[in-house]
Amino acid sequence: EFLLGLGLEYRFITQYLIGEIPDKGVMLEKLAIAIKQFAKRQMTWFRRNPDIIWLDMSGDFFGQACEAIDAFLKDE
Repeated sequence: EFLLGLGLEYRFITQYLIGEIPDKGVMLEKLAIAIKQFAKRQMTWFRRNPDIIWLDMSGDFFGQACEAIDAFLKDE
């Protein structure tokens, strides 16, 4: 039961090992769906937070990060 409270992987692997999920393929499929749903909820939460600074990963993300850090430190 302890492992059921941990990360998604532990939950699904534990369910598979104790027989709640009878097939490894089904377990992997359910885990993949759960991970996608979790990621979607995280992105929704992050987008609602106006303090999040998004970096353009196709550009100079290192430079953008340095500028954001400098701006933050100057505001302190």
